[in-house]
Amino acid sequence: MNVIFENDLNTISWFRFVICLVSGLIFFYFEYTKKFQLSYSKFNSKGDLDSKKGMFLIYFLPLLTYVYFYLKTPTTDALYYKLIFLAVTLHFAKRCLEVLFLHKYSGKISILTTVFITWAYSSIAYSIHESVNTLTSPDMVESGINGSLYFGFSLFLLGQISNLYHHILLRKLRNNAVKEYKIPQGGLFSFVNCPHYLSEIVAWIGIAIMTKYLIVFGLTFVMASYLVGRSINTTRWYKEKIPNFPVDRKSIIPFVI
Repeated sequence: MNVIFENDLNTISWFRFVICLVSGLIFFYFEYTKKFQLSYSKFNSKGDLDSKKGMFLIYFLPLLTYVYFYLKTPTTDALYYKLIFLAVTLHFAKRCLEVLFLHKYSGKISILTTVFITWAYSSIAYSIHESVNTLTSPDMVESGINGSLYFGFSLFLLGQISNLYHHILLRKLRNNAVKEYKIPQGGLFSFVNCPHYLSEIVAWIGIAIMTKYLIVFGLTFVMASYLVGRSINTTRWYKEKIPNFPVDRKSIIPFVI
């Protein structure tokens, strides 16, 4: 199964892909070494903005970005365009709903972090739109998709469902009255400390396979690199904060990392 359009295997596409690889390694280094960590969540919750409002903006503006440019760009009724639109909008819409109705926030987020992550996600959303809706011709869709579209969409759904499930398990650990740290249990938590990160990576790999563009695979690598680094720090944090935390659990990939 070919997962890259043949006409995308050119010098410019490979150059952009390599830039993403280098950027991903840099993000991993800064997160892994803690030389520069974004100001949100349990690692660094000092900031000026309410976390719930900040996180909602982080996901809502990229959603608007993709929808706006999608509606402005004429496309055919091919399933290729529709499924990718559904996947991207469903991802960001799900995250918005989780912020509003599922997650509990106790700290703050810095305005700079909010602006940076919002810009990053909006850029990713636009890059996907640019590749899919402006570079992909109907002829390419008809001749080049085959089973990759359905395989990618299946991976996307698997990742999203798993991500939501493990977010629900994490939510059950939070007590509104008392702030205490508990050992996550259930699902893939038996094997890794951040199955929700792993699930998100799987979902983005699915989107990349659906699009068949190198740049989307590159952007997925950037996000995966950051999440791997953050998962390792999450494991360190758990071991520091929670007595008798299971030492045999990996951070993000069962039996590997």
